[in-house]
Amino acid sequence: MKCKKCGSVKYCKAGKVRGMQRYKCKICQSTFTDTSVRGRPLSQKLFALTLWKEGVTLSKIAEQFDLSTPAVWKWVHVLEKQETFQNKGS
Repeated sequence: MKCKKCGSVKYCKAGKVRGMQRYKCKICQSTFTDTSVRGRPLSQKLFALTLWKEGVTLSKIAEQFDLSTPAVWKWVHVLEKQETFQNKGS
């Protein structure tokens, strides 16, 4: 098990939350539980962004991924903002 924020394997027990053991990272001080990763893979989100840039509507993309249109809009909005930020830094 690794810290979900920094990836460190140095952690200690830090109580319980909703019946699950909570851990505290000794490097970045964040707390986490040993649960599986949630959400869709980044590759799917990037593919959705590519489709949107090619002119596919958000509703068609949402249908393809079996998601709501607002969820796809959020993916596109966040990824586009990150892309713009990275391009400004170059």
